[in-house]
Amino acid sequence: FDTLLWVLYRTPDMDSDINELLDRFCKLARLPEPAEVYEQETVDRDGEPFTRIFFFWDMEETPPKTAALLDGILKTDFAGFLELSSAVFFFNTQTPFLLHLYDDRGMDLVAADKTLLSPFYEDCHNWLLDYDLPRMDEIFANTKGTEPI
Repeated sequence: FDTLLWVLYRTPDMDSDINELLDRFCKLARLPEPAEVYEQETVDRDGEPFTRIFFFWDMEETPPKTAALLDGILKTDFAGFLELSSAVFFFNTQTPFLLHLYDDRGMDLVAADKTLLSPFYEDCHNWLLDYDLPRMDEIFANTKGTEPI
């Protein structure tokens, strides 16, 4: 992966200091300040305002301590760093390929070329979700890799 994204959600009544959360994230992943930061104002389904803050790191320039970060995501439900849950994304912008470990219940893998996902489909087939399985079986019935997923 070449890009790391952490998305933080801020509501008007949020008590947490954004800088403290960012500092905690950077210490956990052993990263410097993010290379880029973007904010997006939006509203939830009930019309309540909130802000998404997108923090980007160039993993080729500053590789994170991936094991600690993944472990932190897995522990969010067990008195962990709650702001990691479903908020950290690993990208390969050249292929394109995305890994999103949302919490201890699972992860998403997304790629434009199914040959990138084929090894995961084969090796982890018994872990795939039942509701996705028929579609995945159809996609990987012929894994030549020419059609996007």
